[in-house]
Amino acid sequence: DTAGRYEFNGVPAAKYKVRVDLPAREHAWGPGAVTLADPRGCAAADFYVVPDGRISLRVVDAQQRPTRDAMIELIELDAVKPGAPLYSTSHIRTDSSGRIEWPQLRPRRYAIAVNALSPPSVRQPYPTAFYPGVSTLAEAKPIQLGLGERVDLGEMDAPGDVGRTPRDQAGYLA
Repeated sequence: DTAGRYEFNGVPAAKYKVRVDLPAREHAWGPGAVTLADPRGCAAADFYVVPDGRISLRVVDAQQRPTRDAMIELIELDAVKPGAPLYSTSHIRTDSSGRIEWPQLRPRRYAIAVNALSPPSVRQPYPTAFYPGVSTLAEAKPIQLGLGERVDLGEMDAPGDVGRTPRDQAGYLA
């Protein structure tokens, strides 16, 4: 109904698959199955619907090789307060091809950063940088995400032209 409630009456006792069909811009979290033990009883299957906006990009070095296992931070710009420390909405490591994707994002303004929250380390040897390759949040390109919008930012150069992955530098890979 208009409030999102649903009900099935007169169904026999059994295990049922339950799903919600939504537009591509939304995602539903729920049980997927429900067991009705007695036809005179009831069983509940609640779903939570969230926006399915996505931001993706690929991080590469100066030779266009993928930057694997780099921690990339997503910052919600409207939550940034002057004089307060930055915090990450989400942070994810790049995969073996240098790709990263944040799923199920709400419509907001975001910035992407490397080492904005902590200094460089052996595993994350990059200087602080923001998309599209600038050194301060003020210079960063805001990413305005609409409801269920999917934005692929293409490629971002690894900050500082390190040229190798963090694990390579730490001696983990040959």
